[in-house]
Amino acid sequence: MAISFVAAGAVVTGANPTVAVPAGYAEKDLLVIVTTGTATPTTPAGWTSRGAQGLGVFLTIFYKFASGTESSVTLTVAGATTKAVMLAYNGVSAADTITAFGTATGTSVATAALSTTYVNEYVISVFAGNTAAATWTAPASTTTRVNSSPTATVNGLLIVDEAKAASGAGTARTATISSSHTLAAVGFSIIPSGRYWRGGTGTWTTTTTNWSFSSGGLGGAPAPTANDPVFFDQAATYTVTLTGALTCFGMTVSAGTVTFSSTGTIANSGSMSLVAGTVWSATGTVTFNSTSTGRTVTTNGVTINGFITFDGVGGAWSLGSTLTTGVTLITTLTNGSLNLNGFDLSTGSFSSSNTNTRSIAFGTNNIVINQTTASAIVLNIATATGFTWTGTTGGFTSTAAVVKTFVFGTTGGTAANAPNLSFTLSGTAVQTLTTGSWFNNLSFGTTAFNPGTTALA
Repeated sequence: MAISFVAAGAVVTGANPTVAVPAGYAEKDLLVIVTTGTATPTTPAGWTSRGAQGLGVFLTIFYKFASGTESSVTLTVAGATTKAVMLAYNGVSAADTITAFGTATGTSVATAALSTTYVNEYVISVFAGNTAAATWTAPASTTTRVNSSPTATVNGLLIVDEAKAASGAGTARTATISSSHTLAAVGFSIIPSGRYWRGGTGTWTTTTTNWSFSSGGLGGAPAPTANDPVFFDQAATYTVTLTGALTCFGMTVSAGTVTFSSTGTIANSGSMSLVAGTVWSATGTVTFNSTSTGRTVTTNGVTINGFITFDGVGGAWSLGSTLTTGVTLITTLTNGSLNLNGFDLSTGSFSSSNTNTRSIAFGTNNIVINQTTASAIVLNIATATGFTWTGTTGGFTSTAAVVKTFVFGTTGGTAANAPNLSFTLSGTAVQTLTTGSWFNNLSFGTTAFNPGTTALA
């Protein structure tokens, strides 16, 4: 996707300014702080220093990708001449190149020539001037985002940007000012987000010829980062090998027959949508780690043959179809909220034993436990502190007629937060409810069970 400017916050001044986050920004937007003054600020926690120089005019750049909850940042600097502002850009995957800082004394200053790595990068140029009244004129072929003239007490700041259609060729930009000043300039580029698999067999992390910035576009884009939605939309049959630790900001398979293989793990901070016929033979863990609400998981009948974990503080996921894993695998809820949304979650075992805030909305649907390994703990919510559930007749259901153990709430479990548990198959295998466990509603059918010394709610 193309990079676009979102907004700039208010320009602030002073020795230790509080810089406001621009209105309208969203999770995964790139936030950029630019400061000028007589000192280099301390890098704020969670931010990356993009570059700083102190020759003539101090100029500093920090960046981070937004979590969606930021409001402001207070900078620690020295010198009352400081001027600072924050900007937001949408559709950014990563920062790329930065020029050497340029300095000049006079009425103009230029960034060094900037050679970008990929097509459609976005170039941001920053110019600063020391105290004394004057007026900036922006470089040609750029869009001005901040134009704050210097005064007798604070430095001036000019920020412009431009999209660059081709990679490689150098771009130098010159700004002018109405009277002679000590000036500084720097340019840096950012890479577009979004990765499209062009078809063909390859490895997610290393085969860049398979990745493009656009559907059916030229290859050579870098492997996805945690800021990149990924798309598989080519009508072909191919295999994508998953190796190592992989990241993305949502995954959509909308065409073709795609096989995901090997043992790589994926951390997905967005949603997932698979077209029927996709093959997920990869055995690594798929972790949904969004810290935002509104995420969906729609597999359309595709069995995930890897472990599934939901782990995002404040994250919320809804099923868009039945979600199925292999019968020996574990689905884990570590943080956040899971809404079955009218569909079952069919898995080998289920675990959510911690004190984090987490919840399940069952409605009339179930988390179906299919573990076929005898003597296994197939429902493990031993620590139920922080766990809540809602629903009517839905809950946990066990199907396989082998010896299994179920535990809920040996720590923090009460009648108030105990879910339903039912057994849908008859058999002679003993089902054990661990001592100290609670369940809201138990249905055994003709299944044998061992209550131990548990008091059943």
